[in-house]
Amino acid sequence: LLLSSPAISKAEEDRTLTITSPDGQLVYTLALSGTRLQYAVDRGEERIIQPSSLGMVFAGNDTMDNFEFLSTEESFHDQEWSPAWGVKKSVRDRYRSALVRLRQSGSDMRCDLEVRVY
Repeated sequence: LLLSSPAISKAEEDRTLTITSPDGQLVYTLALSGTRLQYAVDRGEERIIQPSSLGMVFAGNDTMDNFEFLSTEESFHDQEWSPAWGVKKSVRDRYRSALVRLRQSGSDMRCDLEVRVY
């Protein structure tokens, strides 16, 4: 079963999140593999980052095991900004993002992970 939108999809009972860049060239996948969070990145048909464990260190808790997805908030950002110096007068800041709320089973550890794909 795959539930999808053109840019962000969730599959396998909310154990996988896939985000595609606005131009469709990059695909970021965040997945619960067993009890570990893993991510991978594809560019076109090529996998440029193989599935890798996501590591974060929190005060008093240095493991990323046993997390579950609580919710995701998806968004699209498209703005221009003007740098203080440089060749370009304006720079386009365009990406799709997901705010992933996580909870560690068996503890009160919660964290939010924001993923942006440009």
